[in-house]
Amino acid sequence: MRPVLPMVLAASLAVAGCSQISQSWFNPLNWFGGSETVANEDGTVVLRPLVPENAGDRVIDARTLIGSVVDLSVDRTPDGAIVRATGTTTAPSQFNAELVPTSIENGVLNLAFRVQTPATATTAQREPRQITAAYLVDNQLLSQIRSIQVQGSQNSRISRR
Repeated sequence: MRPVLPMVLAASLAVAGCSQISQSWFNPLNWFGGSETVANEDGTVVLRPLVPENAGDRVIDARTLIGSVVDLSVDRTPDGAIVRATGTTTAPSQFNAELVPTSIENGVLNLAFRVQTPATATTAQREPRQITAAYLVDNQLLSQIRSIQVQGSQNSRISRR
């Protein structure tokens, strides 16, 4: 009986001490503490709206689709995949290429290959050039899709798993 009493006493002290650790700075869950409301210098409290006032504003993309998509590749990364598409321009001075997501339907991610034509386009006939653009697909979106389609004005290319 004698050796059991010190063990029970030590165990009860250890369990009682655990409650003190949960309220101390040593516990990582308490490092930042609780939050409090802070008033501005003039005494008012600023509450930001959940939906901004300009949420209804839409930006219309005036860029056109590239002439034709000649190459499409999907390269896996630790964070998802990089979709890389190469297209041939219809005008020699097109620039600002981007793969713009348009929709996800039936497991197909549709990307529009958009390019910008300058306001003062040259009329000199040069050979069309190739432009490459890329789009990053994260793992969350990648788990929802089975194929990726890139659309140009004359054709589209698709890559399936």
